[in-house]
Amino acid sequence: MAENWMKLEIALKHATMEAKKYSLAEATKLFNILKMRDKLMETHEKAFTKATLVAYEKGVKGVTMIEFMKDAGFADAKKNLDTDRRLLVGELEKLDEYCIGCDKASDAFDSLLDQVAKALRATAKEKSPQRTAVEKLRDPLIAKVKDINEATALRFRVDKYLTAFNGQYDKFITHLLEAALKKADDKKDDDLPQPLVDKKLTAAHNLADAELNKVKDAVKEALADKDPKSASLSMKHAQIALTGLGALSKRYEKVKTDFKKQIVAAKERKDIEAKIKDIIDAHDEAHKVYVAAIAKMKKAA
Repeated sequence: MAENWMKLEIALKHATMEAKKYSLAEATKLFNILKMRDKLMETHEKAFTKATLVAYEKGVKGVTMIEFMKDAGFADAKKNLDTDRRLLVGELEKLDEYCIGCDKASDAFDSLLDQVAKALRATAKEKSPQRTAVEKLRDPLIAKVKDINEATALRFRVDKYLTAFNGQYDKFITHLLEAALKKADDKKDDDLPQPLVDKKLTAAHNLADAELNKVKDAVKEALADKDPKSASLSMKHAQIALTGLGALSKRYEKVKTDFKKQIVAAKERKDIEAKIKDIIDAHDEAHKVYVAAIAKMKKAA
């Protein structure tokens, strides 16, 4: 039996060295790379949607990928997703290959451990240094096989979305574009940049009017209030509304400059110009009301 123990000892030593190539820790690293890729892809998907809307607002017409690719920001956003696709394929393959290697190694180690178990059972009463050496080598390998089996299972825990991403990519990217365009309100007005579409401009116009009224009402309350703390709070509310109105006014001042040609060419030119003027005038009026109230309160103090 001594010769058999020697063979088993050599086989166990070789298996122990071979087992060092595989571990749950290494498989987890590969698995976590995919989790990070998933998060990055989510970020890039949001950036793609945003780039689509920006390109649409800048005046890109049509609904096809080719037309939108003419916009540099959109092209960059798509390039990021294209890169994700390419890298994801390689990362999935690495995890898959590693887990398959773990599985094959585990089978080989299990077979060897079965042989060892049979030999130990057959010689239960035998005591020898060779038998003891085999027992000492067996136990760590059993623990290692358990670790390797857990590593093997990681390939089945990858999100189906990631495993299907490459094959569904063309449909996915088209769907992203279409979904983004649905957010772009009124496709009927695709002759106008998005900020000038009736719904958008009307909403901005109504918001400017509402914020102006907030400033006026808050200032009126502050001037009528005899409690300095309460009056100060009302003025704070007026300031908040004024700040929001200021941002809206600046935005449409920029829109007026950036889309000057489109405004001139639009059938709704007069209406567009009137609404933009109202937005800017609303801020100017709100600012005057606020400054006058500050001056009046200081004088009263």
